[in-house]
Amino acid sequence: MGGVVRRHPRIVSRAPHLPLPHGKVHAPSRGALPLHTLDWLILAIYLAAIVAAAVFLGRRAKDTGGFFLGARRMPAWAVVISIVATGQSAATFVGLPQASFDGDLTYLSTHLGEIIAAVLLAWFVIPLYYRLGIATPYELLERRLGSGARQGTSWAYLVGRIFSTGARVFIGAVPTSLVIFGNLNPSSIAISIWVLVALSTATTLVGGIRGVIWVDVVQAVVYIGAAVAMLCFLLARIPAPTGELLSALSAPAPDAPSKLRLISFSTDPAASFTLFTAVFCFSLLTIASHGADHDMVQRMLTCRSSRKAALSVLQGVLVRIPTVVLFLALGLLLHIYYLRPDLMGDAAPATPLITERGSERALTQFMLHEIPSGLTGLLIAGLFAAGLSSVNSSISAMSAAFVNDAYRKLRPARDDRHYLRVGRCAVLIAAALLGLFATLCIAWYDPTRQTLLDFALASMTFAYAGILGVFFTALCTKRGNARSALAALVVGFVVILLLQRPVFVWWTGLIPPLAATPDIPDDWRLGECTLAWPWHLPIGAACAAITCAIPRRSK
Repeated sequence: MGGVVRRHPRIVSRAPHLPLPHGKVHAPSRGALPLHTLDWLILAIYLAAIVAAAVFLGRRAKDTGGFFLGARRMPAWAVVISIVATGQSAATFVGLPQASFDGDLTYLSTHLGEIIAAVLLAWFVIPLYYRLGIATPYELLERRLGSGARQGTSWAYLVGRIFSTGARVFIGAVPTSLVIFGNLNPSSIAISIWVLVALSTATTLVGGIRGVIWVDVVQAVVYIGAAVAMLCFLLARIPAPTGELLSALSAPAPDAPSKLRLISFSTDPAASFTLFTAVFCFSLLTIASHGADHDMVQRMLTCRSSRKAALSVLQGVLVRIPTVVLFLALGLLLHIYYLRPDLMGDAAPATPLITERGSERALTQFMLHEIPSGLTGLLIAGLFAAGLSSVNSSISAMSAAFVNDAYRKLRPARDDRHYLRVGRCAVLIAAALLGLFATLCIAWYDPTRQTLLDFALASMTFAYAGILGVFFTALCTKRGNARSALAALVVGFVVILLLQRPVFVWWTGLIPPLAATPDIPDDWRLGECTLAWPWHLPIGAACAAITCAIPRRSK
């Protein structure tokens, strides 16, 4: 393979089936930044190009309709790609390879729930939004439950978006820290977080949702192209034939489960990705993210008709599946490359995987050490593209929700230019809040307890539980009012909070019958029952719905 390939001192990898040598394992010392000058130049050109594209493509955003809804003139195919890019953040680029590197392919089964949810949204919810002519999904709650429900749910969305997108910014900062500084020190990750936030703010501030969608299209092409390139490089570097690779993955070690398993029929409530969590939990998660979260709904509302918007949500879910397969395949091949020297033979990497947080490092380490300079810059650009796409969309959606659902109520009858200026200011505030929460995630995330993918998905449930409960009550019953909706939002958040392991350990310790409960595993344990994080959402949403439905709706 041509080009300049970087090599560093040899580090022992922690392969589970191989004995480790005696002595302490150290990470390599880096006297210089990992990237070469050519890589930095390519990366700089890419970043400058996306900012210029946002300015050029979003130049028509002269009013709030253009800034927040793209004047409802966006082509459906661009909206589909934007939906895919938004849903596949750095959590996809880094988290999915980590999931298959450590585990198997069962995450794919969650798409069954996504498809069920997309059909329901396309058939019932999206046409209703267009029929009512609303700009945010929370306007529907105002018509059913009162203005307080709309404002409360909008604020809950903003808080939830800070949680979920802030977690994704943190995840994007993990490989960015390795790229820029060569380590995962908290200070390095913090600087990387604010670099990503600054870049996202620049593209969103000038282009509005139109610029965000078109930049998402470009970034989706870049990061998917980067993944395809890495897949080709891995296949070229692994000497074992395909049949031998499949055999090794189907039986990675004696008594170990197959890494090619697609669907888990396990009834263990501690398992995150099973057929049952796909149907009952991830369907609810998708209904919340694509039907009640303005981050996604904003894109659908930019289509010319409800039919095209409904098709965009269906196509967006289906188009995601091949890209998920692509990133999961990367994780499987990285597992072979770094942890199966018996298959690699003389082609084994000169820089084996660093022991500390190895599965998080695998993808980035391969890009930095095993690929020629120049091409590495393009692949790192793909990593940045994945990290920036979801942040751009969240900042834009948070700004739109604040202006349309909160500020217009406080300052009505102002001219459109005033609301546009407020919207741009809201972009800056939203970006700052995301950066602050992402920085907090440095201390919150425990790599010994959960993967980056679990961390990203679990963070979404905090706001979604209450929002789902309120939406189901408003759409499916004739009960509830503004006050019960606000109470339901609080109940949903509190229930999810109480199910988090550190909080659960604390409050169960205050109850005598539970104080003697054995050691509590990753999510929570009550006697002998352990519950994985996907089950938190239906529990929280049910509690919120019951709370919201207590009073009868006034006519």
